[in-house]
Amino acid sequence: MPVASPQTAAESTTLGPVLDFMRRLWAIDHAMQSLSKRMESELGLTSPQRLVIRIVGRYPGISAGRLADILHVHPSTLTGVLGRLDERGLLTRKTDKADLRRALFTLTAKGRALDVPHPRTVEAAIEAALAPLPVRNIRVAEELLAQLATALAPRAAAASEAEEATAKPKAASRARAPSKAKAPKAKAAARPSKVAAKAKVVKAKPAPTAKAAATAKPATKRAAKASPKASAKASKRSGR
Repeated sequence: MPVASPQTAAESTTLGPVLDFMRRLWAIDHAMQSLSKRMESELGLTSPQRLVIRIVGRYPGISAGRLADILHVHPSTLTGVLGRLDERGLLTRKTDKADLRRALFTLTAKGRALDVPHPRTVEAAIEAALAPLPVRNIRVAEELLAQLATALAPRAAAASEAEEATAKPKAASRARAPSKAKAPKAKAAARPSKVAAKAKVVKAKPAPTAKAAATAKPATKRAAKASPKASAKASKRSGR
């Protein structure tokens, strides 16, 4: 059995049993999150998705409620996980004939191909960590974690229900809210701009009236008659 270092023992004494236990849980959760991200990048599955596939593979036709009980989570927590696996064609969803409100899940051929041991999965890392431990220690840890999960389940369920109840009115208000984004565009399209209106208005010059045309013709004739007389007068002056 590994012995805690003096530094670890001192930290435990300073933090107290509750905080010390929580920091160890946080360390495990952090490690599993890191392994889950690596598994998603390599295998295309997160740790929750992988766990759901493994459980559905062992219990074909399992309901979402039963699956939530096994995982100690609220059924709404699994909605997104089951939906994504269904969209990817890894499991099928069928309505329970005995209860039309309940859906039953079974792996597809594509999902069964992933329901096999793999060295790059989170459960492979946990298996390697548990291998050197005595069976008795593992059983004690399982009992402790089970008791802790059972004790926290009511509070976790209440928190999930409260979050879901808060989210529904917000979604309904967004659905009822009128769309204001298209109104300015429609208004602008219905009313042409001032520049376009000015460009369309062209002032045409008025056509000359009959009176103005008649007045202009005699003036032209007088100018033609006056021109020879002016030339004769100019020649006489130059002769002098």
